Amino acid sequence: MKRQPRFELNRAAIRAQARASVGDISAGQRCRPTIRALNEVLSTQLLQEMIVRRHLYKGMGDTTEQEAFLSSFLMQLADNGHQIAEAIVALGGSPDFSPSNLSSSIVCYYESDCWEDVLINELAATQVLVGHYRTFGRVLSACDPSGSSLAAFLLNEALERGEHFRTRLRQAGIDPAGFRQRLGLVHSVE
Repeated sequence: MKRQPRFELNRAAIRAQARASVGDISAGQRCRPTIRALNEVLSTQLLQEMIVRRHLYKGMGDTTEQEAFLSSFLMQLADNGHQIAEAIVALGGSPDFSPSNLSSSIVCYYESDCWEDVLINELAATQVLVGHYRTFGRVLSACDPSGSSLAAFLLNEALERGEHFRTRLRQAGIDPAGFRQRLGLVHSVE
């Protein structure tokens, strides 16, 4: 009688196949700091949206052109927030929309009834974001190379937005380079 071949369980191969079917479990661990940073950026976008909405509701845009500028900025912030939330989900996280966590924003909430102060504060916030996006792009590429394109997109938008604010300040007769002294900033992140 012919002997049946002995059945052997190749546990290493089974484990490797199981890991391959669910993906790299450690990727979620590596991405936690990135997800946390993305949620900080998201809270910043949400806070800036609230500030711009306040300006619109208070009639801060004295002219139709100023109102259109603020409305366009608001739409840009909303679109960016949407993209950031999608990136968080793509990395396996949950976007944090909790109002109590807006304090993790990179910028501070402010109220002003002066158009020039709005421009100065938004330029300052934009410069903070530019520095953050530059750093964030390098960190994000280590966790999710496709996510670095989001950071590059946000950086380019912030740089462009900063130029728009500088132009508006010049139109209002304010030297954009002098805004740092007005806010008490020693140097900028450019």
